[in-house]
Amino acid sequence: MLNQEITKKYKDLNWNELLRKDLGNYSLEEAKPILDRIKNFFDSILLSTEINNFAQGIQNEIQNQITNFLNYCNNSLKTFSDIGQKQQRLEEIK
Repeated sequence: MLNQEITKKYKDLNWNELLRKDLGNYSLEEAKPILDRIKNFFDSILLSTEINNFAQGIQNEIQNQITNFLNYCNNSLKTFSDIGQKQQRLEEIK
């Protein structure tokens, strides 16, 4: 079974906040289609009625990927303020 704390953090993620619209012309708005695909992918896995039937190793890998994504969001996207790194952030998201 997936860790409920991790899935709660994922469900609580404010996807609009990741676009950093507060930075005006330097926002990451153009990454929205990619972030939408990531969200759709994770959502489809987490909403699957079969997820608890997956092997424990696969469940662990799903947790690891979600955790890595959440860490990236918290450490790179939510704290993004160096507008000179906009292109780098866009490439990382891709």
